[in-house]
Parts: sequence; C-alpha cells; structure tokens
Amino acid sequence: MRTPTWALSCSLAMAALLAAGPALAQQDAAGAKDHPMFGRLEGFYIAEQERGQGVERFHVARKRTEAVEGQRTLTEYLPRDGARRMSPHTILQAQLQEFRLIGGQVLHHGETARDDLYASMKLLRAGKEIWAAVVPGEEGYRLLVVERVLVKPEITAEEIRTALDADGFTAVPVRFVPGKAGLQVRSQEVVAQIAAMLKADEGLRLSIEGHTDNRGNPKTLKALSEARARTVLQALTRAGVDAKRLKAVGWGSEKPVADNRTPAGRARNERLELVRQQ
Repeated sequence: MRTPTWALSCSLAMAALLAAGPALAQQDAAGAKDHPMFGRLEGFYIAEQERGQGVERFHVARKRTEAVEGQRTLTEYLPRDGARRMSPHTILQAQLQEFRLIGGQVLHHGETARDDLYASMKLLRAGKEIWAAVVPGEEGYRLLVVERVLVKPEITAEEIRTALDADGFTAVPVRFVPGKAGLQVRSQEVVAQIAAMLKADEGLRLSIEGHTDNRGNPKTLKALSEARARTVLQALTRAGVDAKRLKAVGWGSEKPVADNRTPAGRARNERLELVRQQ
C-alpha cells in the first residue's frame, strides 16, 4: 500500500518550519487561507499550504486506502507563540467534531498502518464529493482536502441492469492500468454503479469475466484477465456485496468479439463482462 506523499513529509516539514524562528509564527504563509468548509483550531496559524489538481489516497480503514482525484488543498497548521498547546489526541478529537458538525461521514479515525494518528471523512455538497483527512503531530496538524466534481457516470446501474435483463450479459467500461490488474481511477465510479445494481437486487448473482486482445503469450493473457476480474470482485465486496454472489473468470484472448488486426478491434476485445448466473 502506498502511503500518501503528504503524510510522509510531516515531521520534516514541521521541523523546518519550527527552525525558521518565532518571527514566522505570528502570521499565515503568503497567499494561504483556510478552506471554506473547515475552520482552523484556535491558536494556530497556516505555516505552509499547497493547492492544485492531484490524486491522493485516503485511509478508509487502518490498512486500506482509496484514491481520490480532484482539486486538492494541503494546509500545515502550527501553534502561535504563547498559544495553549494541544496534544495530538486532542487535535484529532477536535477535528473529528468539526467533520461531524458539517455533516461528514467519518471513514476512519485512530491509527493507520504506519501508527500515525489520523481521521478522514467525505460528504456530498453542491455537486462535489469532498474528502478530508487530518494528521495531528506534536507541534501542529495537517489538513488535506480533495474536492472531486461528480459527473454523470459512463454507465449507470439502471443501464447495466437493462442490458443484463435483455441479453443475460453485458460489457461494462471498466478500465485497467495497461498490462496490469489495477483499476484506473475513473473506473471506480463504474464499479460503484455495479455495486448499486447488485445491492438493489440481492438475488442477482454475477460472473465477472475478463477478456484481452491477442497481443502476448496466451497463458499470460489468461492470467491477466482473471486477475482483472478478481480486482473488480474484490472492489465489489469492499463496497458491501456478498462475495458468495460473485465469481471471477479470465478468458484471455479466447473469446474475441472483433478483429484483433485493428486497434479498434483490439480495444473491443479487451473488455470486462458481467454475466448473469442462475
């Protein structure tokens, strides 16, 4: 599991800022400001802030993270000279209260696999999915916020179900890292739609079937397609779908639906299908 890069720099960043001397401790960094949804704790100033587009991983359990892409704001808070010092646990509890006051769904709080104190949340607001995480330290805390704009999914739960009802199977636009089994970030919403469809009908059982084009060793392609199907199965079970309702199958290049001699044909052949099971 990759630890978020912003978490790795915690102690070094704080040490550097403290070493800069008390003169800097009385004012916010140039151009920095609090995120409009999250007020700062009393007695703290903004020592450093980063803003821009990016992908960050948020802990949703002690040893499990989820990648979120969007507008990110990372703010480093340190106590002002003479301000009452707060312990890391006190900072964590105060920020948890803030998360709950604004209606956030707390995803994880406590320690991470690296033994960092940590809390994360998400909420929906004005067409955006707001994710936030706080990591308190001995001298301050960091607040990470990522705003993901919600767009119409490539396919909806209703569309998937309609296709299954009509034909008993359907290809879904789940995309993977080239040559690997990992999901691309944009496919997480497609998996969420599959999960929503399955939750709406607890009697529905599916075979998740991976297919590839014919470029490569057939045994390797078959193993890759099965690994991809299993990735989707695991994502669905993490979303709350009973694993007993699912199975993963890899066909490799055995069942093409188009001509592998053309790029368009190969793109059609490299697909993920859902097949209704009795």
